[in-house]
Amino acid sequence: MLPRITLKQLAEKAGVSTATVSRVCNGRELQKVSPAVRERIQQLISRYGYVPDSNARNLVCGRSGLIGVQMLGLSGSTGEIVEGISEVLSASSYGMLLGISAWQEERESEALRMMLRKGVDALLWLPIGAEPDPELKRTVKKAGCPVIAFNKAAGDIPCIMDDQRLAGALAAKHLVEIGCKRLAILSPDMEKDSHARLRLEGAGVVLREKNVAHKVFTVESWRSEHGYEGVLKALTARKRVDALLCTGDRLAVGAYRACAELKLRVGEDIAICGIGGGEPGTALLPKLTTVVFHPREVGRKAAQTALYALAGKQPANLLIEPELCLGESTILLSVRQPGAGAI
Repeated sequence: MLPRITLKQLAEKAGVSTATVSRVCNGRELQKVSPAVRERIQQLISRYGYVPDSNARNLVCGRSGLIGVQMLGLSGSTGEIVEGISEVLSASSYGMLLGISAWQEERESEALRMMLRKGVDALLWLPIGAEPDPELKRTVKKAGCPVIAFNKAAGDIPCIMDDQRLAGALAAKHLVEIGCKRLAILSPDMEKDSHARLRLEGAGVVLREKNVAHKVFTVESWRSEHGYEGVLKALTARKRVDALLCTGDRLAVGAYRACAELKLRVGEDIAICGIGGGEPGTALLPKLTTVVFHPREVGRKAAQTALYALAGKQPANLLIEPELCLGESTILLSVRQPGAGAI
């Protein structure tokens, strides 16, 4: 094995200055280096397996070369967000410093402060609550590096996220277009969950414009068992419904179970539309109609926004548009008997 070579030694072997080798390694000011010299340096780099010292380069630039990424966890869509961030950063000169809060505010605070102590050049932050802790937010903003929120708004911090309001509007619009007249909407408490609030706002605008009767049934969480309980509550009320708008696909999983117990055929006796996409609704039969988000694109755009900010550009809010994905849970509705969804 050849010994590890330094920048100075490589320059000596090439018969050039260390500055010339740096230009070739970094791909900068290459017009100052002749093609023959570039070729000679690149051959030596390949022969000796030379790797530039990023710490030294970052020290000269006054940067750490790290982007801090604060997540809630790595399962489901959040894992896809990290994949999108990694995809962009791997094509740049930046590495990722990852923190996981696991929905614990103390761990979130510790991880963010650790990243700032490490001197990250920018921070991508998925906050736990609907509004970040004011003191923690002040600490982060005082750090002097670009801070980008993603997947959830964080007050006046620039944010990259799925368009949650549009998602609610797309689901409601579809149910109205296939002829649904009486909707039950299942949603967690919109005062406690910003995504629930935005989805309900979007759906509400459409349903009020079309003068479609609807009622919101608040459930404890996004979990399927609470969707099951919410549907039983909705389908035992005094009025009748012909469609269920589940503001999360896990709620739709519970809705299918409740409909099966009540002998209601999904897509024929009653329509069900979810929001979210991803794994929860993929195994349902008939296939669930849902509004699909693009978490990997959120990650890509968040990372790109951080890099733009480091290049001196002003970061701005960005909403990633979801799309409606049709399944049999609504498109078979034309063959149902009117009013079959008795409550």
